[in-house]
Amino acid sequence: MKIKFAFIILFLLVMGTSYAETVDRALDVKGKAVVFFEPTKKEFNSLSEKEKHEMNEVLSDFYHYRDSLIPYLESNNIKPIITSDRKITIHFAGDKSRTYVRKKFNYAVGQIITDGKREPKVVLGVVGTDVDFINDYKQYFKLK
Repeated sequence: MKIKFAFIILFLLVMGTSYAETVDRALDVKGKAVVFFEPTKKEFNSLSEKEKHEMNEVLSDFYHYRDSLIPYLESNNIKPIITSDRKITIHFAGDKSRTYVRKKFNYAVGQIITDGKREPKVVLGVVGTDVDFINDYKQYFKLK
């Protein structure tokens, strides 16, 4: 019983706080931000049991790194944004913008890094560790 209860608590902590309901709107992003995108609850629920198991492994890593990176981003005045929105529009210099359709990435999770001035950087999947992501942020945002 204790093991079952612990599993339920762990599942709620890892999964329950991150899934969004089906969202069919566009997210508008301006300024310095890192957009963490993930599947909706409906998308996850539409997977087969085998796919759900595989996705749980990806999401577990993604949530772990995302949650560990948020304090770093905030301490550098970079807004962390978590979304399951279908479209993500990044606005940058010269009234330019780029709209991404999340499903076209062919990856369930990822990041869009933007400083609001130049072309955003897209990181698909979970590639690396929190240290690797911090190095990406330092390079993109020109941080020390």
